[in-house]
Amino acid sequence: MQPVACVDQLMRQSLRITFLPLLLFKRLSNVFEDEINELKADLGDEEAIRNLINNDRNLIRFYLPDGCTWNDMRKITRNLGDELTRVLHLIAKENPGLQGVIDVMNFNATISGERILDNGRQSSLIVKISRCGRLVLKDVEPDILGRAYEYLLSKFVFGLPLMSSSRR
Repeated sequence: MQPVACVDQLMRQSLRITFLPLLLFKRLSNVFEDEINELKADLGDEEAIRNLINNDRNLIRFYLPDGCTWNDMRKITRNLGDELTRVLHLIAKENPGLQGVIDVMNFNATISGERILDNGRQSSLIVKISRCGRLVLKDVEPDILGRAYEYLLSKFVFGLPLMSSSRR
């Protein structure tokens, strides 16, 4: 495979690996915010609700620590890759069922000393995903993440030329 083709393939794989955890992160954040708002409608005080869910995580589907929501990440202007990696690892730690799902990407990964996706591209991706609107069940079809994954596979993986068997 030619060097340019290798870089192109790497960029496509990096986008796919980056896109899915970010899309899932946005959905988790939207669901978490909706559940907090529902509890707030029933109980009133947001601080009391946060204390309640800190003590009983069964009240919500997923727990996002303070400062770890999608909207918090949209405000980051420096070291975005560091913050994304830290936040997604923290969310996975707080939600064991998400380990190995959203914490698979190091948003500062490099090849030959160059960042695969720099902060500008990551920020642009966050802006584009934000334009999707809210990603909760009442607003989108239930399998939006599965469909997004299938789309990415069709565009970024299956469209790549296969290596010849002598080079595998």
